[in-house]
Amino acid sequence: PKGSVFKYRQVLSNEAYLEAVEKEGAYPVLISPSSIFTAEEIAAGFDGIILPGGDDVSPETYGEENRLSVDCDIEMDSFHIDLIKAAYKLKKPLLGICRGFQLINVAFGGSLYQDIATDFSTQIVHKVYEKPYEGVHDVKIIEGTFLSNLFPSTLCVNSLHHQGVKKLGDGLIISATAGDGLIEAIEVDKIIGVQWHPEAMQSEMRSIFSHFIRSI
Repeated sequence: PKGSVFKYRQVLSNEAYLEAVEKEGAYPVLISPSSIFTAEEIAAGFDGIILPGGDDVSPETYGEENRLSVDCDIEMDSFHIDLIKAAYKLKKPLLGICRGFQLINVAFGGSLYQDIATDFSTQIVHKVYEKPYEGVHDVKIIEGTFLSNLFPSTLCVNSLHHQGVKKLGDGLIISATAGDGLIEAIEVDKIIGVQWHPEAMQSEMRSIFSHFIRSI
């Protein structure tokens, strides 16, 4: 906390994630990195895993030099990537949101645009931090994907990111795209990811959490 005399790293979560899970009848527990237990041992102890939004993913995780990424934490990135791989191996449901969505792509060998405004040609503004709770642009949902069972073919989403999926990870299926072609949702087996923040639009996006909890 600001002003604390302690300088330890903190394990934090926006309460919106916790509320979204509890509303579906599940109990949320925060998971921290461990020097004792492996990611596979940790993943085995939970029914499902949510990787929330957060800071930029370290470019070195996908083999690039840092040009436009900020506030990176390679230790946390590595832990989360290991959790994704463990969940996939153990067939555990995993939901990635924003940063979590991008980490799924990296875990499967994909890469990211370090800054959409610089690296990707588009007329859509994807970083709209002043409107975190409301939809600001549409995404097209791909038929036959998990999202197509939850929403109509077009969905208006909030958008709070300056990075995005560049090269799609091996074996991942695209679930939704923005009007400019930027990938907005992915899936493989019990792993799903969305670029937007459904926890901030709970009444409109609750079915994403319902789908996740039902898959447990």
